[in-house]
Amino acid sequence: MGELTTIILAAGDGTRMHSSLPKLLHPVAGLPIVGHVLNAAIAAGSNNIAL
Repeated sequence: MGELTTIILAAGDGTRMHSSLPKLLHPVAGLPIVGHVLNAAIAAGSNNIAL
């Protein structure tokens, strides 16, 4: 099987969330949002992840 590369587009301050935290760091179900995205990329078999 070949390599799988994942590029995660993670930009923006999340100003509409009215929070001092960037939107990707907001916790959802015990993990930051970006943690869920990274876990999904790993579960899909990604060999290379660019954030």
